[in-house]
Amino acid sequence: VMLVGFVYLEIPTFTEPKESYAINELDNNSLSSEKEPLSFAVASDPHWGSERSNKEARQQILETIGSSNYDAFLCLGDISEMGSTESYYTIAAKEFQDNLNGMPLHVVLGNHDALINGTGVFKKYFQKEKENFYNRIDIGNLHIITLNLLWDADEFDKTQKQWLIEQLEEIPQADMTIVLSHCFGYSSGYFDQDTGKNWFDNQDIIENVDSLIEEYNVELMISGHNHLMELLKHENTHYSIIGTMGGILDSTSNYTSPQSIWMDNQTYGWLDIQAYENYLELTYKDQNGKDLYKATINNN
Repeated sequence: VMLVGFVYLEIPTFTEPKESYAINELDNNSLSSEKEPLSFAVASDPHWGSERSNKEARQQILETIGSSNYDAFLCLGDISEMGSTESYYTIAAKEFQDNLNGMPLHVVLGNHDALINGTGVFKKYFQKEKENFYNRIDIGNLHIITLNLLWDADEFDKTQKQWLIEQLEEIPQADMTIVLSHCFGYSSGYFDQDTGKNWFDNQDIIENVDSLIEEYNVELMISGHNHLMELLKHENTHYSIIGTMGGILDSTSNYTSPQSIWMDNQTYGWLDIQAYENYLELTYKDQNGKDLYKATINNN
């Protein structure tokens, strides 16, 4: 602990996570490229450590996903309410292990995870095998690209942008591409009176990131950050928001994006993806696995 301007700040100390809480990270060798369809569960914003999060919904989502025989679980950030508090990650890692039964897991860094130098402890638990917070996983003709976007496009510097362009240039147009991020571009939402910010249609990411992935005909981008579930479309690219894994819902959202196709801000749940060679089947589910909305996304 150190004193800075009469305010005590806790400097986080990191220890290796217990071996029993080891995470089976999704990588290029985790899944068979011959399997069709590949099945993924996707959720975001569980917020372990927040008194306002719905622990019962989060636990039910994990239990249902763990018993559903998915090929992998993709969790898009804000695992912890406060990134520097290692105990939140310890609890999260244990609950992932207890419920997912060895299912490959891919975890994206969120803005809460990064708070007060939290990236170091996050990486020890959830990205030990990955060098950067942006990366690419290839499973046959399916490509999963993770971007590091926390609040806006500030992290999307020249290095990450050039890296993304190189990945998109390499991927054949006949293949299918899913982009993952924590922060969204297109999304419905609300105006935050406290911060004076719009929590919807993030123009910074739309102009710098979404326009780029649309240029390369990416099929789908999935994000969290907003605590609602939604499907949107701009040009030929679909966008999904799935920040409903337990963090308090944005139930008072009052702005609907012009790109919105379907939205639910009253229900906790996750996104089911069945990935075929030439199309994706999306099913939004509530915390118990009940179908809420279905959509098919064809190869661009």
